[in-house]
Amino acid sequence: MKFTTKDFELTIEGLNYKLGLPKNIDIDYSLWYGCILWSIDIETREWGVKSIVPCVYEYEIEIKWSIDKSDLTTSQIQKLLQNDLGEHYPAEESANFIEGKIRLNRNYKVNTEIEFAGDLLMVNEVVIDFMDNEITII
Repeated sequence: MKFTTKDFELTIEGLNYKLGLPKNIDIDYSLWYGCILWSIDIETREWGVKSIVPCVYEYEIEIKWSIDKSDLTTSQIQKLLQNDLGEHYPAEESANFIEGKIRLNRNYKVNTEIEFAGDLLMVNEVVIDFMDNEITII
């Protein structure tokens, strides 16, 4: 059986690292677009069900980020506007903010930790760790 989840909580670790900024700079982020395609593998025996294992087989995640320009130096602003790490859309500058998006590519290790909550099995949260290039789907 295949499932599609588009509504989930998002937690990001290491966004400052990803954007090449010091840890003390505050970055706001939100889920711009998210879609997790997953299924369950059911292992059976003649006596019944041995295991039910959720498996993520595809994901699309886009994150929108925003930084107050007053928190940045001129060189940091220029670096963000010129940044091309392969996953970024071009950043944009407004009067007060630098904003951009990151579309995750397939270079991330996916950890599937979806578990039963009572009798319910669903994706609740996605944790993205940019420092370790890992996505954990809970």
